[in-house]
Amino acid sequence: MENNPKKGTLESTLDEKGRVVIPASLRESYTGKLVITRGVEHCLWVMTVAEYEKYLANIKKASEKLNLKSADIQKIYRHNETTAQHIEIDPKTGRIPINASLREYAYLKKDCLVVDFEKYLEIWNAEKNREFMEEVQARIKYIHEEMLGQVDLFSDGGQE
Repeated sequence: MENNPKKGTLESTLDEKGRVVIPASLRESYTGKLVITRGVEHCLWVMTVAEYEKYLANIKKASEKLNLKSADIQKIYRHNETTAQHIEIDPKTGRIPINASLREYAYLKKDCLVVDFEKYLEIWNAEKNREFMEEVQARIKYIHEEMLGQVDLFSDGGQE
């Protein structure tokens, strides 16, 4: 997955049986048993079982390092663990089944987007993703303006 040249946002669909098609260019990295769970921004995260286990272990490490309250740690686990669905991708069609509660959480309709982050996928309602990306764009513009004149974003080292 580290050298996947197909990163980005790809269009997909949700069928009448609640299955989303994982685009062919991503399927090689997502075979066998997978985990689908709630993402942070009303999208779904799909990852291999190994990546999911790493994710949970890293939450535990980070929470210890940051001295998070046990109630906050419980909320993080409740958000992911109690909603996690173990699935398998259909090797012929590339479809993955998504249960009703996860579809509802992510507002999934017929038109979906699959976003590749190399270690996991996000599945979005296309309209909700557009709204979210508008919020991201406003924040990125602010950050970019803050960096202007202080950092050369197009040099090899990122600094002048």
